[in-house]
Amino acid sequence: MFGHSLGGATAAAAMLNDSRIVGGLNMDGAFYGPVIDQGLDRPFLLFGRPDHNRSTDSTWAAMWEHLRGWKVELELDKSTHGTFTDLPLLVKVLDLVSEVPPETSSLLGALDGLRVLEILGAYVTAFVDFVLRGENMTLLQQPDPKYPE
Repeated sequence: MFGHSLGGATAAAAMLNDSRIVGGLNMDGAFYGPVIDQGLDRPFLLFGRPDHNRSTDSTWAAMWEHLRGWKVELELDKSTHGTFTDLPLLVKVLDLVSEVPPETSSLLGALDGLRVLEILGAYVTAFVDFVLRGENMTLLQQPDPKYPE
């Protein structure tokens, strides 16, 4: 199960309450509730923007200490909280790039929407393949030159 922002916190909370959920991914969201202290025993991936990680978010640090299964923390360079939404992709595919003021980079990040889709798609797919099939660990374990971000 995965989610962005509050959806990522919800994925963790759902995992705590339902053992059928075999893995979780939080994209740039804080954690809330008892899952922080109780933790999880199944795979969990934290995926954040450059300034959102265990050293800047106390809920990530506390949750990390209570994750007893496989875990990894990843960072997407040149991203913001909004990068993990559909908005950068919509701006690109609807050809609105020239219509959007430069100031929106603080909301959407500096990455091209199609590139965001490619990167997030690759990492989410790799995580799901790992959790459900035990495959594709390489991308999750080390930097990949295809994804320098």
